[in-house]
Amino acid sequence: MSEIQAAKRLAKGFHSAMESSKEPIEDILGQYLSPNHIWRGFDPFNELAGHDALVKSFWSPLRQSLTSLRRREDIFFAGKNEIDRYQSTWVASMGHLVGLFDAPFLSIPPTGKMAFLRYAEFLKIENNTITETAMFFDVPHLMAQAGVPVFPPQTGAELVQPGPKTHA
Repeated sequence: MSEIQAAKRLAKGFHSAMESSKEPIEDILGQYLSPNHIWRGFDPFNELAGHDALVKSFWSPLRQSLTSLRRREDIFFAGKNEIDRYQSTWVASMGHLVGLFDAPFLSIPPTGKMAFLRYAEFLKIENNTITETAMFFDVPHLMAQAGVPVFPPQTGAELVQPGPKTHA
C-alpha cells in the first residue's frame, strides 16, 4: 500500500473511532496521535500540545455542546507537502460536524436543535501516527444558526451548503 493510502486509512480510522467508539476520548487520541502531538486552531484554542490539553480545551467542550456528534465529510484527500519538498504527508478533510446543540459552546447559547459546524481539518501523518493537526471552524455560521447576530442583515440567501452530488 502506498504511503498516501496508508495515511488516508489512518485518518479514516481516527475519524471513525472518534465518532462511534465507546472508549474515552483520551484512549482514542492515544491510539492515533503521537505523544507530542500539536493541534492548531484559532482563538481561543490556538496551539494545544498533548492529548490532555486537546481533550480538556477542545474535544470535551465540543462533544458536550454538540451531543450525538457526527462528521459529515464532503471532501477527503491526501498528498505530499510541496512546501517541505514533499517530505511530509497530509490528509485533508472538509465538511460539517453535526450534532444537537444542547449546551453552550464558546459562549454561544444552545438551540436544542441540530447544528452544522463547517470545518476544515489537516492531519500530518508520520510513521503511521498523527503528529500535527490544523483544524478550523465557521463559528460565525454556528452563531447565526443560534440566532446570535454577528454581521449586518444579509441581502442574499442563507443555507447550509450541500456536499457533492455523489455524497453517500
